[in-house]
Amino acid sequence: MGYLGPTFSVTRDHPTVVKWRNELPTTHMFQHVIDMIRDKAPVVAPIPPPPYKYVPQFPDDINVWNVVHQHGGYTAPQSDGLPLQAFSPKGFHAEGYTTLDLSRVKPNEAIYGYTNHDHACMLWYHDHGMGMSALNVYAGLAGLSLIRDPADERLGLPRCEFEVPLILQDRTFNPDGSLAYTMTEREGEDTPVVNGKAYPFLAVERDATGCAFSTLRTSVSGG
Repeated sequence: MGYLGPTFSVTRDHPTVVKWRNELPTTHMFQHVIDMIRDKAPVVAPIPPPPYKYVPQFPDDINVWNVVHQHGGYTAPQSDGLPLQAFSPKGFHAEGYTTLDLSRVKPNEAIYGYTNHDHACMLWYHDHGMGMSALNVYAGLAGLSLIRDPADERLGLPRCEFEVPLILQDRTFNPDGSLAYTMTEREGEDTPVVNGKAYPFLAVERDATGCAFSTLRTSVSGG
């Protein structure tokens, strides 16, 4: 799926446990934007009016930290991936860091549990780190979580290779094909991207009537 994370496929009401490990570089892909946030550039770090005070979004020596949030799931607070539960590649923990079993994780890891107590649906998960969520999601830290209900099998919907999950995004690319972050200059990007690929093509099989035979599940992710 291009630059995106793997797709989880689980059964409704069957809980899952995931160990998230942060092995990203300690310098951000969009370090110039991180520096702008740290320098309080108004376009990325608006200064609140009195009596409110500006609070730094992340420590001076942290350029990358992350935490995973399952968007739309029934998730307990300790596994919800709140911004201040973030942790860095070197094991620095934000003040709200939590994990289900501290004895089974390294400093750059966290164990989360998901109830999957939803109706059959397609959710998405994404980074939620304090101060840099938009940058991290734009860089590709997002993916799909499919919650399936065995009762749906009686509906006769297309399955397996005939089911095509889609993540729709917009991006801008540098001439060499690398991601460019231009949200500090304008709102919105110029290239449609599906499943992490620009202008993709997908050939689908036809059924006996000659109609395209597939089920499309669609998610529009932010960034």
